[in-house]
Amino acid sequence: MILRAGISLYGFAPGETSIIGLKPVLDLKSFISQTKKIKKGHVVSYGGRWAAPKEGFLATIPMGYNAGISRRLSGKIEVAICGKKYPQVGTISMDYLMVFLGEDEFPAGTEVELLGPNSMNAAEWAKLSNTISYEVITQLNWLIPRKYHN
Repeated sequence: MILRAGISLYGFAPGETSIIGLKPVLDLKSFISQTKKIKKGHVVSYGGRWAAPKEGFLATIPMGYNAGISRRLSGKIEVAICGKKYPQVGTISMDYLMVFLGEDEFPAGTEVELLGPNSMNAAEWAKLSNTISYEVITQLNWLIPRKYHN
């Protein structure tokens, strides 16, 4: 018998199937490159598709569709910062995505978890962008530094 592990190496089942015992092992992390105060009603990103519902802080994360984060996920995902979830807002651009922090403020350099145990996983991103987790994982740019852990 020949077994192709494929996507199960990342802790996901192929397609719509499920395999008991698989746990996602891929984390995708970045950092806040800038935090700015935003006023209620101000619009963000290409096309001005999102307006701030209240005054608060907006974080810029240097990850966009060039890194492999689909524009189809614009306004649909959440990221984790210091263990708390925050919504991605506006249109994901080539090199950046924006996160609305509400009243919270974090300095540049603060770690952001895009995929992982505190945020979302590739299967959730896949469902939101009408694809499969394998496509989400394989479209992540090979230039993103990898760290392997035991």
